[in-house]
Amino acid sequence: MKTNESRYQIKDRCLRHMVATLRQTKPLLVPYPHFWTENILPEDIYDRILAELPDTSLYLFNTEPGRHYMNRGDMHLLSEKLDQLPDDSRELWYGIRLTLAMPELKQAIFKNRSAGFAHRFGIPAEEASGIEAYPRPMLYRETEGYNIAPHPDTRRKLATVQIALTDDPLQSDLGTSLYRLSAYPIDLLQAPRGFRRVARHPFTRNSMFAFSVVNTITMRSWHGREPLPAGCGIRCSKCTTQMRKMVTRRLWRKCEPAERPPSRSAHLKFRVAKLVKSLLIYCVFATRSGARDLVAF
Repeated sequence: MKTNESRYQIKDRCLRHMVATLRQTKPLLVPYPHFWTENILPEDIYDRILAELPDTSLYLFNTEPGRHYMNRGDMHLLSEKLDQLPDDSRELWYGIRLTLAMPELKQAIFKNRSAGFAHRFGIPAEEASGIEAYPRPMLYRETEGYNIAPHPDTRRKLATVQIALTDDPLQSDLGTSLYRLSAYPIDLLQAPRGFRRVARHPFTRNSMFAFSVVNTITMRSWHGREPLPAGCGIRCSKCTTQMRKMVTRRLWRKCEPAERPPSRSAHLKFRVAKLVKSLLIYCVFATRSGARDLVAF
């Protein structure tokens, strides 16, 4: 259904609807702060999104063998991409991009997940909506066999937001999985080893799943996706990552372009230290999770 709405009219309608929906959405705290909600976009706008998804030629597909990205195509919502769309579709997608960049939407999302930011930054929960961030919106197309192992996301990310783009009720089981570390024997013998799936919200029409990126010693936002099964169709979604405004402290990125990069030995020492830290964190979490599992058993 095509309309004569401008990108700004689309932005205003979507923003009002999304903020109102998020205000009524209950935050979830297990296994880490996140939420899931339905009816996140106006129904007519959502129908247009499904009908006017960009052509696959605008997506970037990784063809490297053996990688999960081989079954994934992504498209950044950049002007150079959107300008290739038909006029009506161009206004629609520019309107969606404007919506995702609005500070009111960011504040509503951050307020809903304030517990995660309070834990991560050691600040009062009411200050979470004031954290500075910038959005990175993308479209994804994933097919049979796509998978990604449990990971907590880099600390450069603050939040991840996924809107399911589907009208097929048979795809409801294609959602993102949430995990926690586990030393329980059965979890060490089956994939993903050392993890137990705690939740997976439905991947259904007009639904949104979002979580706070927490990557600390006492809490990590482990998430991933088991291989998409045969015959599942195309898993389309609109993901927005809220990125932290910061200067990275990694050693090899401190150098100015004219400076000599760090030696290979310095880089190796950094990687070894990071590996040791990760192993210590795993031992702490696995011990605590294993104790809970044994008590439950």
